[in-house]
Amino acid sequence: MNTSRRSYGWIGVFGAITTIALAWGISPTPVVGQSPKFHTIFYKRLFNMTPSAAWSPDSRYLAFHGLRASPSYAYRIHRRSTHSPYRRATTSPVYRRNTHSPIYRRATASPVYRRATASRVYRRATASRFYRRSTHARYRDTRAAYRNKLLSADRVYSTVPNRSHLGLIDAFRRTLRTLPAYAYKRSTSSAAYFRPRWLNASQVVTSTGFSGDGQFIDTTTQRQTSLQRFSTVHPHPQGQFLVGRDPQTGVFLVKTHLYHTRYALVDKRRRIGGFLPQFSPDGRYLAWIDATHDYSAASLKVYAFPYRPETLDKDANLRIRSPWSWDKAEYRAIELREIPIPETGPIVDFVWGPQGRSIAFVRGDGYSGAGNYQHTTKGLYLMAFDGENSQKPRLLDRKGDQPSFMPNGSVAYHRRNGFRDEIWFWNATQSGKTFVVYGHEPRISPNGRYLAYLRWLPPQRAWGDGAQLFLGILALP
Repeated sequence: MNTSRRSYGWIGVFGAITTIALAWGISPTPVVGQSPKFHTIFYKRLFNMTPSAAWSPDSRYLAFHGLRASPSYAYRIHRRSTHSPYRRATTSPVYRRNTHSPIYRRATASPVYRRATASRVYRRATASRFYRRSTHARYRDTRAAYRNKLLSADRVYSTVPNRSHLGLIDAFRRTLRTLPAYAYKRSTSSAAYFRPRWLNASQVVTSTGFSGDGQFIDTTTQRQTSLQRFSTVHPHPQGQFLVGRDPQTGVFLVKTHLYHTRYALVDKRRRIGGFLPQFSPDGRYLAWIDATHDYSAASLKVYAFPYRPETLDKDANLRIRSPWSWDKAEYRAIELREIPIPETGPIVDFVWGPQGRSIAFVRGDGYSGAGNYQHTTKGLYLMAFDGENSQKPRLLDRKGDQPSFMPNGSVAYHRRNGFRDEIWFWNATQSGKTFVVYGHEPRISPNGRYLAYLRWLPPQRAWGDGAQLFLGILALP
């Protein structure tokens, strides 16, 4: 009897273990996985930078623009504020006369003075906790004021052109160098560049905000060429075209070697397009946010781009109404054929996936201003794109934004969790999400080996006085 009961008990235990194992094997992939092994290859404090750093095509250099005061400018403010009053007081004739007078020397060299300063009473008084607390508290107050003054000097907006700079990080040698970048402020009061793009292995094209001027910057010769009234510039993958926005009119196309000749890009509505135009990685399509005014949210539009340089001059001139006025102007224009895609709703940012097979976009209410690139996030979505047959967008994260694609179709993105900025991976093969690191603005290198990101410390004071900005690069597994 006891033997049979014992055997039934072991059979029950074995059945329970088998049931748990089968349930574990057929269970779906968890949404949040364990973080893979990453290691940091670069981490450095920056004085600030503009959004959307860019990797070079060979994944060696990371380009970004300085936004605020340079270190030399901050040091001059600190030197004037801390050294000038002390220098005037200690180098004044009165101070020299008092400390060099015979009466002062005789008083400090007298036996009475030496006995008083060497006495046990004096030593006990200066070594007491009350003395230390009083003098150290006063020192801490002055040190905090000094540190805050330095940090405020670091965060002063630079309005002088030669205080901007282009930063280049060599991911192979782990070095950082800066190049001067001169802002041509004819249509904007900001000297800050943002959204740099690599035209080739040595040239960077960028612009001053949403409504400023574009610019070529050669990283080898440091030569710079202005593209007046041409913002949010994006190069064609083959390098022969540039697409950008005239702040007062709409989207235009230029040839790389003839950037003074512009072609207005219109659709069947005969209306110049929206903002943030971007070519697909294969160069066959062009997309933009279909808003007539900057900083506003609108639906995504995708157009076919079958043009070649020798056919551009054959396009007709069109009289198009400017979004900013009721007057019609005549432009050399190109009519684009719209590709039907599912409705995206109002979006504020998007990025093409590898080989132009997908688009990740961020829904929102629009940007908060010309000098502030923040926007309201209402979810990160992914849409599979296949020419005329595109699938309905799927939600990746309700708090996600700032997407960046891996070569295999996975997405690195930013999400806000309380006062912390977090970077996550969405795996395209397993449809799972993985936490990577604390930070924002993730940027995956073209070869998929590196992840660049920004991080504010302390995080609760991000974008405010007293916070410090760091740039890090992770080596991906």
